[in-house]
Amino acid sequence: MATFKEKKRLSDIVQEIRGDKSQRALASQLDVSWTAIQNWENPTSTSFPNDGSLLKLADAKGWSLEEIKRYLATGKRPQITEIDRLIDQILRLHPHEIVQVQRALAERLEEIFRIISPA
Repeated sequence: MATFKEKKRLSDIVQEIRGDKSQRALASQLDVSWTAIQNWENPTSTSFPNDGSLLKLADAKGWSLEEIKRYLATGKRPQITEIDRLIDQILRLHPHEIVQVQRALAERLEEIFRIISPA
């Protein structure tokens, strides 16, 4: 059961993500019900998103599931580095795109190895 503080933080995050969109528009974007958005924006509601819905909210913020859970529990916003963003993007790629990334990294590592280990 989520605490009131966690529900208040959830409400704040949902409202940040929604911006000037309607609750219905955000619900459609996140593929959740309109009533879910309505409940999540109300800290006195008994409704709290499951991990699947939290992940959708996290994605909308550019956070991971762990980061949004940590924020809801502690109120500390994640400090996302560029490498964190890059890794997150790679993890979302289609397998054939990951192969392309792997090839590019292998080529770059070969270049670096030639520089630091001259023959």
